[in-house]
Amino acid sequence: MIRMTTSLVMMLFVGLAPVQAADNLAQIRQEATGNSSFVDQTGAVGGEVTIDQIGIENVARVADEGDSSLLIIEQRGADQSAMVRLSGFENQGDLRQDGGGNIADLLVSGAVNSFSISQSGLFGANSAHGNKLYLAQTGIGNIAVQTQIGSRNSMTLQQTGADNYADLLQKGEGNLMELEQNGDANSAELKQFGVEASPIVVTQTGGMSVQITQTGG
Repeated sequence: MIRMTTSLVMMLFVGLAPVQAADNLAQIRQEATGNSSFVDQTGAVGGEVTIDQIGIENVARVADEGDSSLLIIEQRGADQSAMVRLSGFENQGDLRQDGGGNIADLLVSGAVNSFSISQSGLFGANSAHGNKLYLAQTGIGNIAVQTQIGSRNSMTLQQTGADNYADLLQKGEGNLMELEQNGDANSAELKQFGVEASPIVVTQTGGMSVQITQTGG
């Protein structure tokens, strides 16, 4: 297990340079099975967290409370999980999971935050363990882009606030898509391609717009 706080991260990567809030940088790379990493940054401005995990049953956890931060998580393998708790202003995140049986659980709060999540899994008979994605965003002017490729996957997005935007895409068989938006001036584009998909579930309250494209049987 790796647990890094902001002070430890600066010691590892800044070296003898003057320590400033904008210099918060964490870079973690793990290979093999059953690894766990935890990064906790509080009050950081312009911080950057990069986690790269390859293998099986690895876990990445990030708690970031600050502004103008960048978070990148890449997991390649099976049965991996990523948990992100991000709050602040103008933060950006990119989470990628390749393989089957992966889980992404994210909670983002604040304003003008942008998060992109991509899961690529298996197709057909090899897809008994699909990927699962859950993202909750609270605030104003947030953006969520979610993509799932493969079969037996599920994605859920919940946005609460105003002027938020959601772009959801699924390609494969037997996938499930759910969207809930609460607030004013929110908008969403939902695209689902494949067969045996469950009906797309959309719940909207307030003045919002949604565009849905669904092909397959």
